[in-house]
Amino acid sequence: MAHEVETMAWTGEVPWHGLGKKVLPDLTAKQMLKEAQLNWTVSKRPLFTTSRAPAEDGFRNTGSVAVGEGHQALVRDTDGKVLDVVGPNYVPVQNEQAFEFFKKFVEAGGASMETAGSLCGGSYVWGLAKLKRTIRLGKGSQTDEQTQYLLLMSPHVHGKSLVAQTTSVRVVCRNTLGFALGKNLTGAKDAYRMPHVRVFDAEAQEEAVTALGLADHQILEYQEKIQLLSETRAKPKDVDSYFKELLGLDEETLKARAKADEEAADVAPKGLQLLRTALEQSPGADLPTAKGTWWGALNAVTFVQDHQLGRDRDKVVRDLWLGYRGQLKRRAFERALEYANG
Repeated sequence: MAHEVETMAWTGEVPWHGLGKKVLPDLTAKQMLKEAQLNWTVSKRPLFTTSRAPAEDGFRNTGSVAVGEGHQALVRDTDGKVLDVVGPNYVPVQNEQAFEFFKKFVEAGGASMETAGSLCGGSYVWGLAKLKRTIRLGKGSQTDEQTQYLLLMSPHVHGKSLVAQTTSVRVVCRNTLGFALGKNLTGAKDAYRMPHVRVFDAEAQEEAVTALGLADHQILEYQEKIQLLSETRAKPKDVDSYFKELLGLDEETLKARAKADEEAADVAPKGLQLLRTALEQSPGADLPTAKGTWWGALNAVTFVQDHQLGRDRDKVVRDLWLGYRGQLKRRAFERALEYANG
């Protein structure tokens, strides 16, 4: 399954895949940890291999021998599952330690736990808290809003760092985690990262809070960018060129398609047709911040990519966060900014 959810708890809107357990709102970080079935620990254990000796019918097992002190198995203590093979300097971060990070935010009333879970058989554990702040475009009832979240991803994987950052993506599966943190799960430029060479103690958590101050600056920068898009008028001709560019369609390609279909005077591939329609009819297209602006053009792209292309929902969402569709959406944002800046 593309979402790769092992266990999960959530509150608020139902995740697209419908998995996990719905819980009451306003849970503490510790309560969310338990509801998401993350109250397990990991430990490093010796590695062994089978020793063999020649026999008449081939080989026979003679016992087991230690592989060596250089590497150890990282094992989930509740069921003995081997999550990875790690080196001698690897310091595991227990799930309870990771979720301590949310405690001060939740108790202070600045955030509320939203989702938490285990992915890929326990290899990745995440927690997500909704911040009590919202990015708004427009005024009064004609506003376009984006909620912000505080995300922490704790991997039980060799070579992967613990990551904490703010994001506008509600993480509910491996796919959305990939969009929030990037394809390689390394986080945004201003995210906090801690390699598994130290304990995620109070000092490390305070460092993460400091780093997230930079993430706050990133959110303000992002708000300035989308404000620019919502306030910059977009000429229909430029928007159509923008759509064609994103889809890799030049005028010669369109003319060739039109020539091949003599019954159509204006033949456009399905994606371009959907974008043109979404520009006028997608949800929110009539808002003052979207109608006739580059923000509206960008939202047409994201609406079509998220909701209208592809029949297999799992494959579509995976591609949105990790594949071509996700790359197209990021490129669409960058190109819209370039058009808006003239």
